[in-house]
Amino acid sequence: MKVRISRITSYAELGRLQGHWDELSNRAHNSQVFLSSSWLLTWCDTFAHHIQSLSVFCAWDGDTLVALLPLYRPVGKPRHLYFMGTGEPEKSEVCSEYLDVLLDSDYADTGYAALMPVIMNVKETLVFPNVRADSVLKGWLEKRIPAQRLIATSPMRRYFIPLQNPPLAKSKLRKKATRYYNTFLKQENATVTRPTELHEAMAIFHSLVKLHTRRWRKRQTQTIFDDRDFMAFHQQLIPRLWKSKQLALTQLAVGDEVIAVFYGFLNNKSMYFYQNGINEEFKPNVSPGSIMHLVQAQYALSEGLDEYDFLGSKPGNTYKTRLTPYHAPLFKITVYPSIVRKYREMTVLFLQKLIARFYRNWK
Repeated sequence: MKVRISRITSYAELGRLQGHWDELSNRAHNSQVFLSSSWLLTWCDTFAHHIQSLSVFCAWDGDTLVALLPLYRPVGKPRHLYFMGTGEPEKSEVCSEYLDVLLDSDYADTGYAALMPVIMNVKETLVFPNVRADSVLKGWLEKRIPAQRLIATSPMRRYFIPLQNPPLAKSKLRKKATRYYNTFLKQENATVTRPTELHEAMAIFHSLVKLHTRRWRKRQTQTIFDDRDFMAFHQQLIPRLWKSKQLALTQLAVGDEVIAVFYGFLNNKSMYFYQNGINEEFKPNVSPGSIMHLVQAQYALSEGLDEYDFLGSKPGNTYKTRLTPYHAPLFKITVYPSIVRKYREMTVLFLQKLIARFYRNWK
């Protein structure tokens, strides 16, 4: 099989790629929401003002897209390429995770042979955050890129619960939340609601925003949903994920009082927990957050999924470690075009940190 490489640099070309992209997602063994056209095209629409130019590498067998590596050059960083979905301002960060080369598994060898020489010869520094240890991309880079041109750190870990083996029934989450769940079910008019129409999904999402904002405004003046770009991203994303059947929204209520909302995503193996809204004022205290996770994990098990995935956090995140002992590293991988560029950038970064520290102490 002869594979050719193309490089997309315009929004028009990227829009025309969507059908091929979706077909590849249906075939790829590592397909998941953060690599989907729904997620990444929504991100491009929302954060276009932070994108200087696109650099999306595509591998083709004839007219069939067999591998995709979606990169872009951020505004203000002309010598860097970031993974699409990352690098936006921290206040608006949508937390794209598990980034990888989207790959048709039938083209594992030919895709590697075609794409890696292109990656190796890129003139920009490549920045890949939130990469799983078992990702295609990490394996490719460590196999081919000289160690002197690569830095891989592990600032984050992903937390998860295996659902099938060992079963959820033996999990820390089940032991912690079952008593609270039973108390919740004894409440008059206790309900667990999943949307059956898009307008219901949007209503549940807005309940989440209301709960989340009310809870976090007690601790800080601004919350993530106060950010215009973050909110716009999710308002555009939800209809797209609804259409592709990757959206997971669940509302827990007692009568008219909503006590918890789950917002997450589905793929063919996992349910991802992304965001929630918790009513801390509800009485009796039934630990709505724990109940929400148990309800969703049980639902994921009933759907035949393998994992309930809490996504990434810095090591030692207290509530996730209380719910599961299972975790694995997430990597930030930086690939430099040359050893000289690597040490030049490291020196600049060191000096910037030194100046910032001096300024803080002086101030």
